[in-house]
Amino acid sequence: MKSMVPITTPPNPGRSAERMMRRWADALWSAVGDVQNSGATVRRVEPDELVTLADIARRAEMSRAAISNYFAGTRGEGFPVPVAKIGSDNPLWRWSEVSAWLHDRDRISFDVMDQARLIAQMNERLRSGAPIGSPDNLGDRESDLRNRA
Repeated sequence: MKSMVPITTPPNPGRSAERMMRRWADALWSAVGDVQNSGATVRRVEPDELVTLADIARRAEMSRAAISNYFAGTRGEGFPVPVAKIGSDNPLWRWSEVSAWLHDRDRISFDVMDQARLIAQMNERLRSGAPIGSPDNLGDRESDLRNRA
């Protein structure tokens, strides 16, 4: 499988690394590790974790109206709570939480949800300054998550 992993490194934002890997997690960890080993500092992996309703609709390939109905509770209960607001009318959600919620309702694929989770975990490690380790340090995430559905 060929995976593109968008990586942000100062002073060259928007750098990306292409990898041929069986698992997307392996491609992500390999790309970040290679960039770090080259002497660059990786600030974050894209796409951004914080999303608007419009971002959610675009990433889930659903209409903005459908996502708004989920948020309002008219198409199901338990939609994740926003984590921040930009101004008074623009709440932001964590994509990893929303993608898990949508996956639990069969609205997005396992792979989309898993990539969101992996990017969130990698970005948390990068923010905290912790060693990135390897994707295997996350446990048998893939089979655990697939069995959850």
